[in-house]
Amino acid sequence: MMINLPTWIIKQILQDIIDLVYYSHRVQKQRFRSDNSDSSNSNSDEDQDSIYLSCHHNNSNIYPLMNFKSKHKPMSSLENNNNNVLQIIYSLSLVCKLWLSILPKLNYPYIHISSLVEFKQLIHLCKEGIFKQNPIEFKHVNFHLHLDHKNLRDDNEGYKLLKLEIIQLYKEYFNQSKECAIIKLHRINNLNSNLQSNILEYIPNCQAIKELHIIGGLPYSTFLNLPYSLKKMITTLTIERSLSDLSSPKLLESLFLSPMTVKSNSLCSITDLSLIDNQCDGSTVDILEKVLKYNKTLKYLNLRNNFIGQGEEINRFFGSLAINTTLVYLNLSNNLIGCDDESMIHLSYCLQENTTLSVLILDNNRITDKGILPLLQSIYYKNNGLKELSICENEIGSEESIQLIASILNSHKHFKISVSSNYFQHKSFDAILQTCKQIKKKTRNHFNNFQIVK
Repeated sequence: MMINLPTWIIKQILQDIIDLVYYSHRVQKQRFRSDNSDSSNSNSDEDQDSIYLSCHHNNSNIYPLMNFKSKHKPMSSLENNNNNVLQIIYSLSLVCKLWLSILPKLNYPYIHISSLVEFKQLIHLCKEGIFKQNPIEFKHVNFHLHLDHKNLRDDNEGYKLLKLEIIQLYKEYFNQSKECAIIKLHRINNLNSNLQSNILEYIPNCQAIKELHIIGGLPYSTFLNLPYSLKKMITTLTIERSLSDLSSPKLLESLFLSPMTVKSNSLCSITDLSLIDNQCDGSTVDILEKVLKYNKTLKYLNLRNNFIGQGEEINRFFGSLAINTTLVYLNLSNNLIGCDDESMIHLSYCLQENTTLSVLILDNNRITDKGILPLLQSIYYKNNGLKELSICENEIGSEESIQLIASILNSHKHFKISVSSNYFQHKSFDAILQTCKQIKKKTRNHFNNFQIVK
């Protein structure tokens, strides 16, 4: 007996199938995290009035415990996933003719393209759909092509033809796509030329693009010039393993500073900038100091894992925080700021004048008690806006530091702090626990795998 289901029910069934596929991939990618997490982490009850103190040693759980309301989180756990979702869509299309009219209306959040075959399938779906029905689009496309052409060189004819084919595929895709909002562009293996720069000029053809991620592949001394129309379109820019002090200053100047004056470029719409795992220090920080002074759009700045350290440049950068009125998130983790205690003292003074910065991450910066004490004192006595602080994996361990942390939690009931993997003794946290009991607030403390120094 055949049952005729309403169209909306069939659409819901198909959407559930697609969601289940993505969910199963996500579970598979994150299974190793759940194996390492403690059963106490399953307690997800949260209260806006709660005091949070993350003391967990497992780095994969630091950010969820701190509950940072930040856009700088892994964009998708489906990255580097080689499962071909395109084939699943084709399979669904063969079940019923009625489904063909529904498939294009479903939500396809993410696709990972790792080969030229998948790239051509994506273009076909975007251009003609299935059996020349309505086109199918993905919101987030991760281009991570792996090509097996080890013997090709720049002067080889086969190399030139392959390069032209890849550029043509990107051009065709961006000309056809109407809904793709996030593009992640990886370095193409075995192709040493600056191919990414050639591809960037075609991205503005897709009017929906808002986020651009460029990963690897650019020579450290090469200036990356984003097309003028692309600068006006995107709101989020992430560049990983691609820049150095020889190339990043020109990029930042072209993005944020007017070519005629040192003041802000009003044509730039970027609110979220991440320069991650690069080789940026003095010259880059110098330009960023001007950006924070004059730019009025940048809200999120992530400088994780560079070579930012001691010197006049970092002091001027911190000085610009005193007059900045737009930045709300600053990530300086995995740098060398703590090597100079004077820089930390300068930061503490400048934060007293800042009223907008709410999240500050200083993980793994070799910060000592001498460097952190002025910052904690600044937060305790004159905190104008900072709500979340992370100082994990540093060299902090004195009784004075822990007492100041307890005092901050007591006087600022909404303040969130993470201090895992420092040199605190286990007994030192009795003060914090006692403080939290006294003010009768729910506290999240994790002592398993905690680093104890006797």
